[in-house]
Amino acid sequence: MRNETRKLTEGAMIIAIVGVFVLIDRQIGGLLSPYILYLYPLPMLLYSAKYGFKTALPVLAGMLFILFIFSMTPSAALYFSGMVLIGLVNGSLVHRGASNKTVLISTAALGAFIEVGVMLLMMGLFGYDINAEVQEVQALTSSITSQLGQAPEYMQTNSFFMNMFIISTVLTGVLEGFISHYLGRILSKRFKIKVPASEPIQMHFAPKIMGYVAIAGMIAYYASVFKPFADTFLQTSVQCIGFACIIYLVAYGCIGIYVYFLTMPVKLSRFVIWLIFMLAIMMIMPITAMLGFLYITTDWHKNLFQGDKGNATES
Repeated sequence: MRNETRKLTEGAMIIAIVGVFVLIDRQIGGLLSPYILYLYPLPMLLYSAKYGFKTALPVLAGMLFILFIFSMTPSAALYFSGMVLIGLVNGSLVHRGASNKTVLISTAALGAFIEVGVMLLMMGLFGYDINAEVQEVQALTSSITSQLGQAPEYMQTNSFFMNMFIISTVLTGVLEGFISHYLGRILSKRFKIKVPASEPIQMHFAPKIMGYVAIAGMIAYYASVFKPFADTFLQTSVQCIGFACIIYLVAYGCIGIYVYFLTMPVKLSRFVIWLIFMLAIMMIMPITAMLGFLYITTDWHKNLFQGDKGNATES
C-alpha cells in the first residue's frame, strides 16, 4: 500500500513539474520553450525508468491533458507531447533492462519520427505551409549569397531547399533523442536508478555491409546534387537517404579519429580533439566520410582497438 501511495505521489509531482514549465512558458509568450524543450522528457523518463511502462501510462495521460490545456499554441502542445513520449519510451526501455545501444537508437529514431509527425499534423490540422517557409529561407539565402558571391546552380533551386528542410527536420529529431538520452542517464544515476552500461567507443563495430550500403548512398547523393533527377520525389528521396548515409559514415570517421588519438603516445587536450572534430565535420566532411568507410570495411578498427586495450572510454 505504501508503495502504491508513493507511485501516486511521485506521479502527481512530475505532472505538476511539467505543468509549471508550461505555465511559465505561457506567461512569457513562449520565449522559454526553445531553451527547455529538451527538459520535458526528463520527468517522464525518470518515472517510467523507475516504475515501468504500464505504471507510467496514467501519468502520461495526466501530462498530455495538462499540455493540451495550458500550452500557448496547439503546435507547442504537440511538440511538448512528443518530448514526453520520448521520455516514456526511453525510461520504459531502461526499466526493462535494454542495452544502452538499443535505448539510444530507439530514442533517436522516435525523436526523428515525432519531428516529422508533428510537421505533418500541423500541415493537416492547422494549414502549416512548408512551401511558404522554404521560399522564405530561399529568398533570405539568395540575398546573402548575392553579396558573398554566386552560389552553385543546384543550391538555388526550390527542391534543394526543400530537401535541406526535410533533412534538418529529421536531424533535429535525432539530436533531441540524443540529448534526452544522455541527460536522462546523468539524472538517473543521480537518483540511484540503474541504467544500462555503456559500451567503450572502441566496441562500436558496424557490419561491413553497412559500410558499402552507406558509401553507395553517399555516391548517389553527390550524383543527384550535380545532376538532379527529373522526378521530384526521387530527387528528394535520394538526397535524404544519401545525406543520412553521409552522416553515418562521418560518425564512424570521427570514432576512428578518436580511437587513433587514444593510441597516440602523446595525449591531446580535449579542446584540441573537439577542434579537430569540428574541422572534420564542418570543413572536410567527404574526407571524414571516407575515413568512416575505411573504419567500417577494413581491419583498421580492429587494429586500433587491439592497440588500445585497457583505455576504453565511455560512449
